Amino acid sequence: MGGQRCYLVKLTWKSGRETFDCFSASSGLIVGSRNVQQTAMGAIPVVTLLSEYKKFGDVMLPTRTVQQLMGQEQVMTISAVEFNSGAGLTIVAPPEVMALKKPTGAK
Repeated sequence: MGGQRCYLVKLTWKSGRETFDCFSASSGLIVGSRNVQQTAMGAIPVVTLLSEYKKFGDVMLPTRTVQQLMGQEQVMTISAVEFNSGAGLTIVAPPEVMALKKPTGAK
C-alpha cells in the first residue's frame, strides 16, 4: 500500500464491519487503511494513505494524509503539532446546557 511492503491487518468491529490497516514492514508505522463507508448513496470504498512521518516531541506522526474515494483525492498536510496547549484553560458549558443539568443528589 502506498508503494511499500506492509503487513495487512484485518479489523472486525463489534458491528461486524471490517476494515483493513496496513503497517510498514520496515518501520512498523501505519501507512494506510481500507474500508467501505455506508452512505445514503450506497457503499463507498475509501483508501487512506499516511506518509511523511515526523517527530513532534516524543511522538511520530504522519504529516501527510491522502484519502481516495469516488475517484477523488483529498490531501491533508500537517505542519505543526502542539500537545497540551490548552493546559490551564477552564471550559464552561453554555448557560443553556447548565440549565439542563440536574443538581447533585436530585432524583
